[in-house]
Order: sequence, then structure tokens, then C-alpha cells
Amino acid sequence: MRSLLAILAATAWIALNEFVRNQLVLLDQWTVHYAALGLSFPAEPLNGAVWGIWSLAFTGAFGSIAIDSSS
Repeated sequence: MRSLLAILAATAWIALNEFVRNQLVLLDQWTVHYAALGLSFPAEPLNGAVWGIWSLAFTGAFGSIAIDSSS
């Protein structure tokens, strides 16, 4: 149970940091960068959900490695 809580806390931390970095701090730079590529910056909620799933998979993979190595 403690491992699951650690993985969920790390997931929340990563997702929060990604949101702050991409939507608040670097939004202007990302918008200019994507415009130079002829694209629009993907700021829709679905994109945020995909990043949330990615952060869960990322922390789950590292969590399982950490659990296996401590056994």
C-alpha cells in the first residue's frame, strides 16, 4: 500500500510540474515554437490527460524497478 501511495504522489508531482512548466511558465515560448513549425500548441484537456497517463506509467515503471531491487 505504501508503494502505491508513493507512486501516486510522484505521479501527481510530475503532472503538476509539467502543467506549471508548459502552461504557465513557458506557454509563450511553446506557442512561438509550434507556430514556427506551422502547428498550434496542444493545450486541450485531452493532451493534459495523456501527459497524466504518461506520468503514471513513468512512475509506475520506476516504482516497480525500485521495489524489485529492494527485495
